[in-house]
Amino acid sequence: MSTKPLTQRRSRELAELYTEHHATLERHIAHRVNAPRALIEDACQTAWTQLAARDDIPIAADHARGWLYTVALREAWALAGDRQLTDPLGHWLGQADDDVPAEALARITDLEHLAQLAALKPAEREALILQAAGHSYQQIAQATGATLTAVNRRVREGRARLRATTLP
Repeated sequence: MSTKPLTQRRSRELAELYTEHHATLERHIAHRVNAPRALIEDACQTAWTQLAARDDIPIAADHARGWLYTVALREAWALAGDRQLTDPLGHWLGQADDDVPAEALARITDLEHLAQLAALKPAEREALILQAAGHSYQQIAQATGATLTAVNRRVREGRARLRATTLP
């Protein structure tokens, strides 16, 4: 990879490509990554910035669009993963964050359900909430510092404990 100052021609080509495709790129990335719009925009801007810094990628070819899509998608996944792992429970429980889906909050706002969740061991509650939020066992393990076996056990035992409290 070589980085040189942008020539006028390359700068013009990059501006034209951006004008034509920035909205499409953001739309495609948003479709693939479940994350807030600001995160998607950040990922796409990172891809555009990296493209501007590289002169080994021809802008006029379709190769640049494919390259942008790949870089933006990987960046969005990385940003979304970092965001989920920095505060997995706080975000999902809705600490003044508009990105929490309403249906996810509706699942835990019922007082009866909150009482059932409160009766779980903290590790079980954490694992179940993260799983309900759509995280994989691997992501839960990374977020909690537990092994996959421990995550599996926590989810299994937490579900059993919830079933026991909901059955008449």
